[in-house]
Amino acid sequence: MQTELSRIHRQVGTTFVFVTHDQDEALSMATRIAIMSGGEVAQTGTPREVYDRPVNRFVADFVGETNFLSGTVATENGRPLFALMGGERVVAPTGSSDGSATLMIRPEALVLRAPGTPRPPIRHPWTGS
Repeated sequence: MQTELSRIHRQVGTTFVFVTHDQDEALSMATRIAIMSGGEVAQTGTPREVYDRPVNRFVADFVGETNFLSGTVATENGRPLFALMGGERVVAPTGSSDGSATLMIRPEALVLRAPGTPRPPIRHPWTGS
């Protein structure tokens, strides 16, 4: 069905509105996505925008697998840092407010490696890039 809809879309060259609950299908077929929650649009954007930069926890949890870690944000030397409960710190997004926060990490961004080993590139699950 996906192949046939894509073929018709290319042939006709008009906008399609395709409604699905299958996130993988939406991410692989769409050029733009609208995520709905409670009858309202929670976020719109390209599949990559919605996946990489969800606007809230609902969207992050709804689209793909997600890990949520609790911690706090504190600004040090002019840049916000997210402190995990174990004391590790990572750079927080610009504009983050100091205080309690939740860090969202996609599973494909997690890599276990020995110290000094180069970090492999992140692969997006629906595109492989």
